[in-house]
Amino acid sequence: MSAKIVSPCVGLCSTALGDSVCRGCQRSEAEIADWLALGDGPRASRMAELDALREAVAGEWLAVTDRERLDAQLARHRIRVRPEQPPLSRAVELLRVGRERIRDLERYGLTARGPGAGLTAAALHAGLSQALFAAAESRRQALAQVADTSTSAGIAMHETLLTAEPDSSAESLLPPDMLDFLACRTPDAWIAWALDNPELLLIDHAQCEKKAASTAMSLLYRYVDQPLLLSKMSQLAREELLHFEQVVKLMENRGIQYRHLSAARYAEGLRRHVRAKDPERLVDILIIGAFIEARSCERFARLIPHLDAELAKFYRSLVKSEGRHYEDYLMLARQQAPAAIDDRVAFFAEREAELIVTPDTAFRFHSGVPA
Repeated sequence: MSAKIVSPCVGLCSTALGDSVCRGCQRSEAEIADWLALGDGPRASRMAELDALREAVAGEWLAVTDRERLDAQLARHRIRVRPEQPPLSRAVELLRVGRERIRDLERYGLTARGPGAGLTAAALHAGLSQALFAAAESRRQALAQVADTSTSAGIAMHETLLTAEPDSSAESLLPPDMLDFLACRTPDAWIAWALDNPELLLIDHAQCEKKAASTAMSLLYRYVDQPLLLSKMSQLAREELLHFEQVVKLMENRGIQYRHLSAARYAEGLRRHVRAKDPERLVDILIIGAFIEARSCERFARLIPHLDAELAKFYRSLVKSEGRHYEDYLMLARQQAPAAIDDRVAFFAEREAELIVTPDTAFRFHSGVPA
């Protein structure tokens, strides 16, 4: 029996009526036509992009206040969602199906915000749908423009992976200032924990790459008036999705099934300190991005001496790009800040180190030490 093909299709299929992108799933006509021919990795990458688009656009119109209540209503109305589908993407489906019946959003774990404040569920859905359509059309045009560039980048990265030579010192792979940026090294106890959990290491690594792409896409859609940020986040999202595909392919070759894992407390433990209003909010998000990329880079380097040749070579190839992402995030934070960010960087360095050295019960790529 053939495996089920995962698809974001909700049965609306407005491209059949002449739309350039589907109002139900936000895919382009060409993307829909090619969907069955895509491999599992590319399909998962596209799903992550579409979820990120929904999260970014829907986040301007509404917020999820109670995840359990939202999921209960989805189950009650038999609205199918994917296990990894993020909350706001699920909320879009709930509004699509129940817009004429919903009277009180709070009963569904939602609250309207921004342009959606004060609207009925039907009017909220209409406005949100139009905003999603516009964002999906922008995505379609951007994908068309960068198709050749993305293909060339993928070939170049693949060649790098095949030709990279081992380095005698893992730490020498890291950008010179990165170890000073991080307030602590990854403890040896985590390294041992990772080596005891090789499948979880790769599964959560894939999930981290997907989340990194989603974060970049969210910033790309939210801050449309920032040309440098748009350029850097567009490149970063493409690279992270390519990394995701590469990790999934490695897993397939090793007989490891990709599956959803619960998130580590790491990213949320940093984001809970983000300030509420821009530009401070954006500055904090960018600083956190720099720490996540720097820690990922440092852990790749720490793991390399202990891994088999294939995985060590792959992680060595990632250190350079992840190190560049760290530098880009930090540069953008300084550009966006109205004043020096040294104190804010020091604050997050302390919070990040606390998360790294304190115990966790479940192993994840960014977990602390084993409890």
